[in-house]
Amino acid sequence: MNFRPFAVSVLVCAAALSVVSGRAVGAGDPPAAESGDAPAVAASAVQTWQGEIDAGVAKIGFIAVLTPGAAGTPWSGTMDVPMQGVKGATLKDVSVTDTAVKFTFVFPGAPEAVIDLAVDADDANKAAGTIAQGGGSYPVTANRLKEGEAPKGPDRPQHPKPPFPYGASEMKFDGGAEGVTLTGTLTMPEGEGPFPGVVLVSGSGPQDRDETLLGHKPFLVLSDALTRAGIAVLRYDDRGVGASTGDFRSGTTDDFANDAESAVAALSAQAKVDPKRVGIVGHSEGGLIAPMVASRGAGVAFIVLLAGPGTDGKETLRDQIKAIQVANGVPEENVAKQVEVQQSLLQMVIDGAPEEEMKSGMRRLIAVQYGMMEPTVEQLEQLPDEAVDGALAGLTSAWMKRFLALDPRPYLQKVKVPVLALNGELDTQVIASINLPEIRKALTAGGNKDVTCLGINGVNHLFQTAHSGSPAEYATITETFSPGTLEQITSWIRQRTGLDEMPSAAKLPEAGKGSGD
Repeated sequence: MNFRPFAVSVLVCAAALSVVSGRAVGAGDPPAAESGDAPAVAASAVQTWQGEIDAGVAKIGFIAVLTPGAAGTPWSGTMDVPMQGVKGATLKDVSVTDTAVKFTFVFPGAPEAVIDLAVDADDANKAAGTIAQGGGSYPVTANRLKEGEAPKGPDRPQHPKPPFPYGASEMKFDGGAEGVTLTGTLTMPEGEGPFPGVVLVSGSGPQDRDETLLGHKPFLVLSDALTRAGIAVLRYDDRGVGASTGDFRSGTTDDFANDAESAVAALSAQAKVDPKRVGIVGHSEGGLIAPMVASRGAGVAFIVLLAGPGTDGKETLRDQIKAIQVANGVPEENVAKQVEVQQSLLQMVIDGAPEEEMKSGMRRLIAVQYGMMEPTVEQLEQLPDEAVDGALAGLTSAWMKRFLALDPRPYLQKVKVPVLALNGELDTQVIASINLPEIRKALTAGGNKDVTCLGINGVNHLFQTAHSGSPAEYATITETFSPGTLEQITSWIRQRTGLDEMPSAAKLPEAGKGSGD
């Protein structure tokens, strides 16, 4: 999710995972190796290197494009880190010779990272070395791509490819604020209709209409499954993202809820859509937005919460940092310390503490995440100011301040339409065993009679079949969306919208039953 998959980047990263960006990241597929005889590396032509950083719990892929300067001027370069949503980041201190490649990568909110590679004496298209960042050093391998050769991308076999058995069209509509025009894709089943409809609402961070993350496109896969099942689907770029206008950075969850409500109205106005059978499917933060919109009425006939929270933001981040670090193998003592320091810092933000006090708290959190359990004053002062300032800027944003105090339970209590809440039992970002009971409790307290809460065994925050649930796995898993979960979502919506017969209580599926029941 920047990604910010319902998280604060620096608040969820282990020391090893903060290599390159300072964020909790997934690991990419290993780059394709080049072999065979090759001429010596020329220091006068553009070079593209595809590499991999071995950070222990994650293998982070990157693509560096290095360009020679004019006579007497230094080299320049850019770098992509697909697993972290980084594209075209400017490099500095670029040095290229026949025997070595070296450059510095700067990402806001993280210490500088220096990649230093030695070119293989027997194969000039191979190099190996280290990345040094924040006092740590990790192995790096890289392969120089041939001229015209495209970097190898991750394998994503679930992404649908045309021709499609349904219509797809670009759709523009007014957002939830003046000057905001949202753009998305409307997929419509074949036939006259009217069809039930679904608006897909993405998780936190600037998301495109496919909720593209680490090479995966979950909303593309989900919209394809729903539309093939006879359901019209509108998915859209967040405000300020892709073809949508507006300023994402200044927005809060309330603003994004207004955008989602506008999307429901726009879909309901389509001639082939039944406005009485339009609902919202929200993922992560979208699973918070869905009940916010449904609690207003707003013409919402049902909601599906995918990894939606049942507790306030501060609680969610506390549980999240603990679960992620445990999944990443961080020692228990260090995890406990991170939680302690994180919660203290978050309370400072809620209380509006002075900036210098919050900076001190952020320095301490970064130090603990780098393994310094009791950092000295000298160690704290050595942490780069840009890393501290960058992390603090995200922590004190309007979105974060609102999120920390935002409790979904009062909204859930007002929701009277059918609700399906699904959380992965391996989700380390929104913990199923904590959040599903809270969601169920709030809905039933409000008198909702159609509530289905299920913990899905073996899937993570993105609803991929996973091993540990750590964000470090997201990019390495080829599956984008568990087929079983897709079927559960589709079947439930078809039943609630009259496309299929509702099962009796005795016939409700047992598969995937878990902590929500």
